[in-house]
Amino acid sequence: MDDAIIPTYSRAVESRRPTVDLVKTKLLGVRIGYERLILPQKCDGKPGWCISLAEGKFFIPPVQEVKTDITDEGIIQLLIEGQTAKEIAELLNLSPRTIEHRIDKMKLRLGARNLVHLVAKLVATQVDRRGAP
Repeated sequence: MDDAIIPTYSRAVESRRPTVDLVKTKLLGVRIGYERLILPQKCDGKPGWCISLAEGKFFIPPVQEVKTDITDEGIIQLLIEGQTAKEIAELLNLSPRTIEHRIDKMKLRLGARNLVHLVAKLVATQVDRRGAP
C-alpha cells in the first residue's frame, strides 16, 4: 500500500491532474495488476479528496521462465489464442503429433496437470515477461 498506492495518490492530489497508470504489485504475496484512474477534486486550492477507479487485468502467482524456440513461441501464442493442437499443426505446417509432443514437454517443464493449467501458466509467463515489480 505504501509503495503502490499512497505515492501516486499524493502526486495526483499535488498536481491536481488526473493520473492513469498500470499498476503491477504484490498483495499478500500474490502478483496482481490493474489499470488505475485517479481523479483529484477540482478546486482552487489543494484538493481534499480524489476518486480512484481500477480495473483488474491479472491476478497470477509468479511463475518460472520458460525456455523456448521459435516453434514453441508460435505454439504458445496459438494456445493462448484458443487454438487446438490440430489447428496449430495446420497453421505451423507440422504434424498434429509433433504439436502434441511439444505441448507435453511444456507441461512437464512447467508442472502443468492438464492443457488448461498449461495455458494458465503460459499466460502468467507472458505477463511476467512484460516486466513485474
